Amino acid sequence: MSLAYGPFTKLGDLRVLNSLIDKGLNNDVIELMDNGSAIRTYCYITDVIEMFWNILLNGKETTYNVSGFSNTSIRDLANNIGNKMSKKVSFPSLSNSLAGNPKVVNISSEKYINEFNKNKFIDMDYGLENVIEWMKHINIYKK
Repeated sequence: MSLAYGPFTKLGDLRVLNSLIDKGLNNDVIELMDNGSAIRTYCYITDVIEMFWNILLNGKETTYNVSGFSNTSIRDLANNIGNKMSKKVSFPSLSNSLAGNPKVVNISSEKYINEFNKNKFIDMDYGLENVIEWMKHINIYKK
């Protein structure tokens, strides 16, 4: 499965997308730990749930990848979140990457798409706006 994202995450969720939004809510600058060159595939939670249900109830195969089309670098994700939150994004001066993290995580859900004729997924911009609004709401309870 690719990285699922959406509203209703727990406080303190440390996945990168939530961490970037949390930094934007609590700081003037969203600071990254590395150069943000890693590529990740994201899928909005409603798409993930729809795919799981289809597989569970009507799947013909035993194994599927559950994934969307939102392939993005952490750098682009941070900049997108920064723009939506009107926050500056800062990258380390050294061109480093975090040790042990894969450079590219790109999952193909072609088998699922062909079997279930799914070709529309929630747009990353729309999804991010929902997550940011949710995290603004739960951020009130952190303080």
